[in-house]
Parts: sequence; C-alpha cells; structure tokens
Amino acid sequence: MPVKKEVQIGEKRFSLPGDEVGMATENSKLGPGLGVTKMVLTSQRCGIVKQRGKWVWLDYLEKRYVPNVGDQVVGQVTHKISDGWRVEVGCAALVNLPYMSFENATKRFRPNVQIGDLVYGKIVETVEAEMSCIGHNYGVLPSGGNILRLAPGDARRLLLHYNVVAETIGKKFASEITCGVNGWVYIKAAEHKQMIIIANAIQRSLLASNDEMATVINSVIRAQ
Repeated sequence: MPVKKEVQIGEKRFSLPGDEVGMATENSKLGPGLGVTKMVLTSQRCGIVKQRGKWVWLDYLEKRYVPNVGDQVVGQVTHKISDGWRVEVGCAALVNLPYMSFENATKRFRPNVQIGDLVYGKIVETVEAEMSCIGHNYGVLPSGGNILRLAPGDARRLLLHYNVVAETIGKKFASEITCGVNGWVYIKAAEHKQMIIIANAIQRSLLASNDEMATVINSVIRAQ
C-alpha cells in the first residue's frame, strides 16, 4: 500500500466526499469540510483542500454557515434568556451566549449586553450551538459599525488575506474590520460613507486574484 503524503501548504486539489486527501500529523488542526480517521484526512464535501500552517480545511461552496468548534464568529444579540443571550450568526438556529462566557464575568457582576449589540467570539459547542467571548479581542463590538454579510467561503478567503486587505484600507481610512468565519464582517470607520466604501472595496477585492486584491481596493477607494 503506498504511503500517503501530508497535504502541503498552498497545494490545491479538488476532492469529492469520501476522498482521502492526505495524512494528518499530531499538530494538525482541522477546519470545516474534513474528517480524520486513523490520521487519514477525508473530505466530507466537494471542494478544494487548503492548508495554512497547522490548519487544514476544505474550501467549499455553502449558502448557510454551519458552526464548527473553534470558529471565530461575528453575530448580533437577538434575545435575553435566563442564563445569557441568544445570538444570530447566520446558521440554522440561534447560538447560546452564557453570561459567564465573558472575561471577568461572575454570577454577581454580569456583562452589559443589550439586544441588538454586535458581538465577536468563538464557537465552543455545536450540538446545541454555543459561543464564548472569553479571549483576546472578543466581546461586544463598538456601537456605530456596519455589518457586511458574505458567503462563508468568501469570509474564509478574506481571513486568509486579511493583512493585505486591512493594511491597504488602513492607509486611507482609520477603521476597524473584524471578519467572522460565518461571513459577517464588522466595519467601523469615522463616517458612514467611509464604511460603505470599505464594504464595497472588500466585496470587489474578493472577485480579484490574490495578487490583485490591493490594486482593486485602491481603485475602488480612488473612484469614490
């Protein structure tokens, strides 16, 4: 039996459900679309295998976000419940956000979260979806920002090239851009018009090749 090789960074291969795409290592971290049995990586959907550092995932087309443990997501608080809140993140059901899932929260001192607030956190449970805002930069996002909604596949690509996109936009506008794997992108800038320009620039950049993303962003900004 031939020895299966480890998936290489940047390698692209189209896989069908059930295809063996490579070997995992002890340090491998799996993203969406892949399973592992006896260290063998197996495709669970139709898509292209990608790897960055320790992370390996399948880039596939999906209309609705499906939560995976560890996903960083942006969402909006929609309901107050006895032990926390319910949050809309674009999946089939609302996600639970317990009040103890915030930095320094206690039973006596609960975080100040209001219905309508935008939050940034990570998925910690998927059977009954739950998120946590414990961690660096997690929590309630500043008010006054806009939400750009992308397909989850586009969000993953934006995250891969986040530094290029954010640095290019940052040279023109002082802004905050937070992208969730679920496709929700939080955008905050000094003026509403600037936030619209930034959203347009991000959308247009995702239609370009990797090498042309910065050029497209600059072109969109200059045209405004």
